[in-house]
Amino acid sequence: MFTSARITIASEVGQKTVSAGTRAYFQGRLRTRLYNLVLSRFRAAAENDGLTRAELARRIGRQPAVLTRLLNGPGNWTIDTISDLLLGISGEELDATATKPFATPPKNSNYADYQKIQEIFGATSNSNLANGIGYPTASLQTHLPNKPDQPKYKDGVTKCR
Repeated sequence: MFTSARITIASEVGQKTVSAGTRAYFQGRLRTRLYNLVLSRFRAAAENDGLTRAELARRIGRQPAVLTRLLNGPGNWTIDTISDLLLGISGEELDATATKPFATPPKNSNYADYQKIQEIFGATSNSNLANGIGYPTASLQTHLPNKPDQPKYKDGVTKCR
């Protein structure tokens, strides 16, 4: 039987050669983040100021059909396109920063998400989100911390199933 070393994204980042798959993953992640930023600004401007796609297209000198295509999903936008969209929507410019995605130790994100939900909504909320699935259901009552039959970590934190 042949075995090979398992290469993870975290082990490739910062190396001399990063695989095409890892680069594609981070490129897609950045495209999605930029799209979400632009779209959130557009939605806010549409709601607060009544900005329409036609008005935005006029502001940045594009055809309305081109603007609709740009706002319908993340694409391979140029830096100039991002700049035009942000300037036309809200008069903003992109303030870029860079982070190291694996500089912090891994965490139990299910539990952290559960804590955030409890802080925002109180004791009842989305039970499947506490399980890490992410689909809405009626209540979190069956997954509250300190339930006797749920296993705990050494520090007493309840594990989410």
